[in-house]
Amino acid sequence: MLLEAYTPLQIEFKTGGPLTADLMMSVQSLSSEFSDLQFFHLQERLREVNEGQFHSGTGAVVQMLAKKL
Repeated sequence: MLLEAYTPLQIEFKTGGPLTADLMMSVQSLSSEFSDLQFFHLQERLREVNEGQFHSGTGAVVQMLAKKL
């Protein structure tokens, strides 16, 4: 499974994504929700997002690469 999603820190940047933290993800929520997967990469980080007019600038994301055990 390959996933990139905004973290709650994204609200501070206002460069796209949901407007409320309960619609965002974190390392903690993903590792709990997908505890039956083997993680190869699971990291929160800041990165430049350039995906159109309303998704541009610094973004706070969580990235995950995992597979079924």
